Amino acid sequence: AYIKKIKKASLYNTKNNKYVLDNKKRIIIKKEMGEDLIQDIHKLSGHRGITIMYNNLKNYIYIKDMPKIIDKIVKKCKKCLEYKANVFKKDKSNRIESEGRFERVSTDIFGPFNLSDYNHHEKIDIGYFLTITDIYSRITKIYFLNNVKTKHIINSINDWITKFKSPKIIISDNGRQFISTEMKEYLNKQNIKQLLIPIYSPGSNGISERINKTISFMLSINKKKDIYEIVKEIENTINLNYNSSLKCSPYSIIKEYSIYDPLKRRVEYDCTQHNNIYSNKSKPALGDMVYVKKYLSTKLDKKYVGRKKVVWISKKGYWVRLDGDKHFTHIKNLKI
Repeated sequence: AYIKKIKKASLYNTKNNKYVLDNKKRIIIKKEMGEDLIQDIHKLSGHRGITIMYNNLKNYIYIKDMPKIIDKIVKKCKKCLEYKANVFKKDKSNRIESEGRFERVSTDIFGPFNLSDYNHHEKIDIGYFLTITDIYSRITKIYFLNNVKTKHIINSINDWITKFKSPKIIISDNGRQFISTEMKEYLNKQNIKQLLIPIYSPGSNGISERINKTISFMLSINKKKDIYEIVKEIENTINLNYNSSLKCSPYSIIKEYSIYDPLKRRVEYDCTQHNNIYSNKSKPALGDMVYVKKYLSTKLDKKYVGRKKVVWISKKGYWVRLDGDKHFTHIKNLKI
């Protein structure tokens, strides 16, 4: 659909079947077709925002005043105005990292949600999504489930392994499905290490948190559609569009070209930028005694309690384990 729209809107040379390019090798779009094309691409992209829309297209097509057109269309989009929440940037040190493709995956459960709003063939009206995301490339698979027993989570992980490869580490929250004996035995058998995010701190798994916002938005604007069609649209929205952390799309890292480039030119990905996005927050050292954030506190209570000894630190120094604790803690929740 995207390629057809580009051909229709561009200065396409039908005699030799070639696009007309500018001096930056971008496809030139007819001035009168620019706004309609951007409108269509906004819908095809899953209603992405101004920055993502611009970065999706800037290297591949030329439209006069494209930033202004994108700004105008996104800001006037009725569905974006009605369903999207304002986004506030968080501390970049809160990001989870990986040094290679498919070595670490993040997983989370979205739901339950009411299936009666969508076309489906399930016997019950409650549904869930399980998301599995490769930390390095951000490639994401969405699994629709009608219940979230451990065996169904394991089946989805097996499908991920078949499509990609077995990860070294899987990251999840402390939900009963993930901490069950059945899950622990399965992960041990697969030689996969489990990393549980801190209790009361869902934001520590920021990747899954952002994906859940995308899922919520896509469910909101696609009522009455088939649930499996929506699953595919969610995956495309996450995987095909520009990611500000990666400076390209997840798809570009795996396939080495952008879906928005009709010429399929090779995308060079600089993996070093992955590990240079963290703030200069003071980091604890092994043996340091630290104060720990108190999650369940009132306005007049102490906000930090302590002191506890640091007994383990992750390679980059942003995750630690404290003496006597089973779970990892992010340094944003500590005071030295």
